[in-house]
Amino acid sequence: MIPLREAYHRLDEGLLLAWGRKDRAWETRALRQCRGRVLAESIHAVRHEPPCAVSSMDGYGVSPYFRRHQGVYGWTLVGESRAGVPYDVSSPLERGMAVRLYTGAVVPEGSDRVLLQEDAQEKDGMVTCAHVPPKGAYVRQQGSAMKKGDMLLTAPLWLQARHLLLLASLNRATLSVFKKPRIALLATGDELAMLGERDVPSHRVIASTLVGLAASIEAWGGEVVYQGIVRDDRQAFRDVLWDVLLPQVDMIVTTGGASVGRYDVVARVLEEQDEKEACLFFHKVAIRPGKPVRFAVIAGCPLLCLPGNPVSSMVCGLLFLRPMIRRWFGLSGDLSGWRSYPLTRALPEEGTREHYRRGMFVGEGVRAFSSQDSAGLKEFAHADVMIRRQAGAGPARVGDMVDGLPLISDEG
Repeated sequence: MIPLREAYHRLDEGLLLAWGRKDRAWETRALRQCRGRVLAESIHAVRHEPPCAVSSMDGYGVSPYFRRHQGVYGWTLVGESRAGVPYDVSSPLERGMAVRLYTGAVVPEGSDRVLLQEDAQEKDGMVTCAHVPPKGAYVRQQGSAMKKGDMLLTAPLWLQARHLLLLASLNRATLSVFKKPRIALLATGDELAMLGERDVPSHRVIASTLVGLAASIEAWGGEVVYQGIVRDDRQAFRDVLWDVLLPQVDMIVTTGGASVGRYDVVARVLEEQDEKEACLFFHKVAIRPGKPVRFAVIAGCPLLCLPGNPVSSMVCGLLFLRPMIRRWFGLSGDLSGWRSYPLTRALPEEGTREHYRRGMFVGEGVRAFSSQDSAGLKEFAHADVMIRRQAGAGPARVGDMVDGLPLISDEG
């Protein structure tokens, strides 16, 4: 049994063996289809933004030369400029001239500041005020937001709505994104039934983990191209593995059959493979839940073997499968998002394994569920935080700070 840190190191070694340093395939997609995809091209600004000086407020664009009479400054109003309809003049504003401006309007050449409308008076073709704003006031200068050639987004990048907003402003109707990894999900066990089967006997259970993992994979950026159940039969597993899965997928994820029991077919088949065909990188990690997890590379394809208990499988999916998918895209595989939260319920001393407790937010703090059963689907369905406790950690009191990872984000 190895610590999680060592398992991550071996995971990196295995993925390097499987995928090497080859370039990932990419495809072109319409911009509106790119949320949740990974950017495959770095983006530079194609022009200055704003492309010319514009007003940031409603008011008057005034020339730097003005008349003053009895403590009042004045300009002759010669036209207006509004967003999309600039002041039409072939020469700069002359001294003593002003143009009515609206927010976002082009500031005409010859004007170097904007006089706010609430600070001015307009009467009989004249604009007057008691105080002249400084040079550059309320003017968004050309290129003040970005300059042509500026690096805006660096690939690889998990694209979110705010990124699409920026890209749309650049008139990018399409985008190059990395292709999704093709992932196979295979549940093992004679006790399993597929979702939707009728008249399922009491001694069998629905393979719910396939559904939960598939939803997670899609949220993390992968594509599930195969889902199925294989019985506790070695030959049946070999046939599916070699004839169906390996020719068409980039990763294989199995649930169940990863331990050392007589009917754990995944473990038995892996042990039978020639070293040239399969390389086992780890088996048994010092975590709770999920100790039996295995990771191997078989025929150049990563194979992650998760425990059969559904909660264990989902927790290990977050700890191992999510980093694998992120590394496929060239992103960091670190499990980000951990924060410190105060406990609202005391916790007992931990054992010899790092413990990932399921719980919920309570106000500004977190509370672990009383039951941490790895088959506890009801509790897991209500969990919105995972609480990490180090192996051997002593009892924790109410108010003590613990590491928590929110479970509400669908970002990769």
